[in-house]
Amino acid sequence: MFQCKTKNDISEILTKEHTTYWDYYKYSKISNENQIQSLSFSKNGECEFYAVTIDGKRQHYKLTAYSKLIGKCNKWKLINDSVINIRCQWDYQYKIINDSTISLINTQTKEKKILHKSRKDKAVLR
Repeated sequence: MFQCKTKNDISEILTKEHTTYWDYYKYSKISNENQIQSLSFSKNGECEFYAVTIDGKRQHYKLTAYSKLIGKCNKWKLINDSVINIRCQWDYQYKIINDSTISLINTQTKEKKILHKSRKDKAVLR
């Protein structure tokens, strides 16, 4: 039997452990290669951004005063049953592939990301 995932499902999946980490590849025009980045989602609505080092450790990027001035924040929220807002800046249409993989498409730029559930201590993508 086919079942649709609901808003509550995406919240549960994103925050299964109080804070859940999700890794994805981002293409760098500077190095001409994919780099691993990471987001964390918390039950309290916080969302943090990380770069991932070669050895798989996360380096936290804190929001600067300028970032806050131009409207970025460290929050996430559901807009409706198919769109999530991340860091007060971008809206993404989401599709749950399974409990450890979520597809995101930026509603403005059409950029695609595939989020992979990760571990707290180390990124899973290589």
